[in-house]
Parts: sequence; C-alpha cells; structure tokens
Amino acid sequence: VMKHTLELQENLWIKQGEVTDILVEEEEKMVIRPFATIWLTLGCLFAYFILVSLYGKVKERQKETVAMVLLLLVCVEVFLSGLSDLNELDKDVTFSKYSRYNNMIDTLRPITETVDAYDDGFYRMEKTYFRKTNDNFALGIKGLSCSTSTLNRDTIDYLRSMGYASRSHWSRYLGGTPVNDSLLGIKYLITDKDMSDYYGPALFTPEDYGYPEDFSPNGNYDVYFNKFALSFAYGVADGWLTFDYNDYDNPYERLNAMITVMLGETETVEVFKPAIQNGEPETVNIKVGTADGHHSYKVDDKTKGSFLYYDYTVPEDTELFFFYPNRYLRQVKLSVNDKVAGASGSYASKGTFGGGESNCIVTLGESTTGKLYLKVEIDNDSNNLYVIPKDSYIYYIDMEVMRDAFTRLGEKQLLIDSESTDSHIFGTVTTETERQLMFTSIPYDEGWNVYVDGEKVEIHEANNALVAFYVEGAGEHEIELKYMPASVALGITVSITCLIIFVLILIAYPFVKKVPYLRRLIMIEGEELPPLATAEYRAGIEEGDIGAPVSEPTPEELIAEASAAKYGKVRSNEQASAKKPAPKQAPQGQKPQNGGPKSGKK
Repeated sequence: VMKHTLELQENLWIKQGEVTDILVEEEEKMVIRPFATIWLTLGCLFAYFILVSLYGKVKERQKETVAMVLLLLVCVEVFLSGLSDLNELDKDVTFSKYSRYNNMIDTLRPITETVDAYDDGFYRMEKTYFRKTNDNFALGIKGLSCSTSTLNRDTIDYLRSMGYASRSHWSRYLGGTPVNDSLLGIKYLITDKDMSDYYGPALFTPEDYGYPEDFSPNGNYDVYFNKFALSFAYGVADGWLTFDYNDYDNPYERLNAMITVMLGETETVEVFKPAIQNGEPETVNIKVGTADGHHSYKVDDKTKGSFLYYDYTVPEDTELFFFYPNRYLRQVKLSVNDKVAGASGSYASKGTFGGGESNCIVTLGESTTGKLYLKVEIDNDSNNLYVIPKDSYIYYIDMEVMRDAFTRLGEKQLLIDSESTDSHIFGTVTTETERQLMFTSIPYDEGWNVYVDGEKVEIHEANNALVAFYVEGAGEHEIELKYMPASVALGITVSITCLIIFVLILIAYPFVKKVPYLRRLIMIEGEELPPLATAEYRAGIEEGDIGAPVSEPTPEELIAEASAAKYGKVRSNEQASAKKPAPKQAPQGQKPQNGGPKSGKK
C-alpha cells in the first residue's frame, strides 16, 4: 500500500503550493477479483457454519456423513485457494517447465566451471542471458543480479544510479557497460554479444566448454575477460566520502563525476562523451509542452501512433548508449537506422526504455556512416512522455580516457587472496600516502569489521550505500574484512550459554535433588504416582490398554482356569435350572402328575 501511495504521490507535480499538472494516471492499477477474494471465502464460511450446526443435531450414524462432507469442502477450498495463489505468483515471477531449468543449467554451468578452473580467485562474474533473476545462485557465481525481499534498498538505488536495471526488491545485469562493470569489479562476462572492441578476443568460446555431442545449448556464449575490472577495494581520493550521486540526473554524467572524484581531479574526466544531437526531434501526433523542468510529449490522437525522430552525428563503428533522464517513468519503444532520417527510414528495433526492466542504459549498436537516426514511440497507458532537457541522450565511451583512468585507479587496489569467502575477505594493498581512503564495492552494513595490519579500524558509509575505510601509513598493508552482524554474535552467545547450562543441569541433577531446598526449586511438588504393582492401579487398567501389566499366570490362577473349564457346563445347567419356575405341588392326598416327585420322598 505504501509503494502504491508513493507512486500516486509522484504523479502530482506541485510547484510553489499549486498543482501545475497531473502527469500520470496510475501505472499499476490494483485489481481485486471479488469472487476469488471475497465471495468464495464467505460462501465457504457459511457452508462450514451450516455443516457444523447440522453435525450436532443429526443422529449418531449420520454424523460421519456430515463430517465427510465438511472434510471434502475444506479440501476443495484449500485446493482452489492454492490454485489462485499459484496463478497470481505465475503472473508475478512466471513458472516454467523443469526442462527449461535443466537446459539453462546444462548450458551455463560448463561455462562457469571452465572459468573457475582457469581462475580460482575471488571475483565477480555476470551474464547477459536470463532465465530468472536468481540464476547466479543456481550457477554459484558472484554477480549483481538478485531478487530478495531483504535486499538493501540503498544498494538497489545505487545500482540504478549507475545505469543498471534495479528497483523495488531486485536488480538485474541489464544496462552494463565497460565503465560501470569495471568500477564494480565484474571481471568475466558471459554473453552472446561481440565485446571484442572493449576486451579483445573472447577468452573462451563454445568449443572450450566440453558439451556432449548430442547436447544442443540454448545459445552460443563466449566469455570475455574484463582487463579494466578493479578489485573489491581500491584507493580513492578523500572527496569520495562526501560525493552525492543524486546531484546528477543521468548515469553518463554521474559515472564521469565518480571517476573524477575518485582520481581527485578538478576537471571532469569524460569517459562517456555525448554524441551530437542535430536540433530538436521531429514529432508525429504529439503535443509538445513543458512541465516541472521536463519536456512534455502528449499523444494528440490516441488511435494513431505517436513518434519522435532524432538526428545524431556519431563516431563510426563505436558502440552507442541511450538513456532518457526523467523523474516519471514512461515506457517507450526504441528503433534506429543510420541511412535515412525521419519517418521514411527503415528502422531496426532496439527494445524498450522506461519499463520495469528497461529503466537502464540501452545499447543501440554501432553506426557505419557517422549518422544515427533514433525513433521513439510512446508506448504506455498514460499516452504521454516526460524528459529532462539535455543536449544529447546518446553517449559513447572514449577508450583512451577510460584506459588511463582505470590504470591509475588500479595502482592502489586490494590484491585479494584466493581463499577469501563472501564473509571473510583478506589480502594486501600498497599505498603511497600517509592516509589513504579505500573504496569498496561492498554494500554498507554495520556487521562488517575491517582490520588493517591486525588492528580494527572504523568503517564509513560512502555514497549512502558502500563500505569505505582509511589505511594509515605508506607502504604494504594486510587488509581483512569480516562480516559478523551483532544479531548473529548475540544469537551464538545465547545458544552456547543455554547449551552449557543445560549440560550442567543434567550432570548436577542427581546431586541437586537430594538437597531439600534445591529439590523444591527444580521439582514440582504433587501427589505421588501409584506404583505399577498396586491393586488400585491394576484395577483401573483394562485388558489391552497401553501400560497394562503383562505377567505369567500363577499356579492358583491356572487351577482356577482348569476348574472353570471342567465344571463350566455343570454350573451353566445349575444356573439354567435356577431360572426355571418350581413345579406346582399336588394337593394333599393326590398323586403328582407327569412323574413328579412323590409326596414325602426326599
């Protein structure tokens, strides 16, 4: 609800106390299905009430039928509820066949194993193919892609500021470039794209992965080694602690500013350079205006397509990157050509920008003519678009500037020991100044403890997102980073303490219960249980009960059983005779009838 409310608040642009424009309708409409969420539940509750009431009124032999009907109804409701939940979950994260998972694992795991065999160090690796956001967990690689409800929000915001697709509770390796990848230490890249312009020939190709002859991988992926990738920690200028990335509204200017501050330069280090935009874009079926520091583009006729056409002069055979800076996300479709300007050109699709997973740097490819024509189609339910005015929305990387900048940053980086783990990183660094600030690409958490030459040092939160610390004195130093949150340490302490107390109680119990005072403390006074052998206890247990004593019959019991078997018939006859009415006595002086006993005869 809070997320939905914040989105609605962002839809109002307020300036000097007045609402200047309502720019957006709801992007995510809350859909309530009355039958599945209300009426089905109320119907089941009503049926349960009727059946439970009926159970107490029907005859005993009918109760079983009512109970079976109640059980069946409960099972049906649980099944329908589970089915509804799974359906909604499928809409959110999507289910797929098990065979797709197997094919992904069988395709990518040989690649990651090949890299691990080549480099057993501690590094980050990413890929441009996704089955799910958490593929990296299945493959056992360290990267940026992750989806979890407990992910640090500051980390999410920081990755988004660097041009990656990152929002809410997830981040994906989309929007990666050699610049932001190198700053965050992505050393290896698994991709089906040609990255040789930046990294040289591929380190590994499909022929190196040892696929079985009868196996068809779901793509042809190469592995590139990023020679510019920095360590998890490296030395930067002191200005890094006060740098605020929110002062910049697009990732190109922000990354340039980051590198400038890290190097301690006063003039901007332009690793990203803007392409030349030739005039304002040509529009089709769009009303152009301004609102709150943005260019506004609103669809005129909703039944027709709405387009913007840009004209750029760009370097030939150089990768080009696109990003629309704005505070109000709107999805648009992108397409390009390098031959003909305007609506008459034949455009190649480059996907979308501004959607959930496309709010990141978008790669447009290369131009062979020195010209690039960009077509932007408004493709959202709001039928509008808002863009912060810039001289250019397309940038490219100056490789000479990048090579120089990252060579300088790499001179003071931490050399990580290959035995390091996710929670215990250690290595050495050589510094040239008496006080060196160390940047790390590790998300800030108070659970991190940093030791320099065995002594614990204070950690700082840089950019409101990452861990930083100082190294005192020039020369070589041993660095150790350990992750141990206070909550985990407290939990371990409490668990061990309780376990020790429990063991001591077990050992001391036989002695403690002999002391009257201590006995009263640890034992509950009450009526003593009767011993099993007492007649009172035996009388209360019927044959076949759990706990009924079982013993061999005594000789007296055996004699009694034998007598009962021998004389049982006689006793039965006597009992039957006793139940018959006594024969009538004949009057005095008459003979008895039917052979009855004679009078006076004993």
